[in-house]
Amino acid sequence: MPNLSAEEFSSLIEKHFSFLVYEYSFRPKKNSDWSYDFESSMTKISIFTEHNTLVVGIEPVGEEAGKLLRNNILPEQLGISVVARSLYPDLDYKIIWDEPIPSAMERESQLVKNYCADFLRGDFTKWTDVLNARKNRRK
Repeated sequence: MPNLSAEEFSSLIEKHFSFLVYEYSFRPKKNSDWSYDFESSMTKISIFTEHNTLVVGIEPVGEEAGKLLRNNILPEQLGISVVARSLYPDLDYKIIWDEPIPSAMERESQLVKNYCADFLRGDFTKWTDVLNARKNRRK
């Protein structure tokens, strides 16, 4: 369990991710005290804690997921930092293990805002680039 209250976590979600609602018309959904989703008809952003670490993921849903599946591409959820570094290889972004949730949430929300705008609008034409870059980094 994170070192902050559920109310503080909820407040941080509102502070750092409300732009998804107001700028992109996402619908927020509270799954539990430590897990939230923001979803549009084409994109889902998941924010949750795991072992006192913040996790922010993005995945195509709906028709966009269907388009990818028809092309034999798995529309899996990927971490925001993986997506941003795959699209922008020169991005200097390091995951800080045991980073306090408030600062991690601020940093991760900036990745979503600054590097994932196409995906937030439902344009997943670069999703295969992300998957290929991820695969190539593992080699």
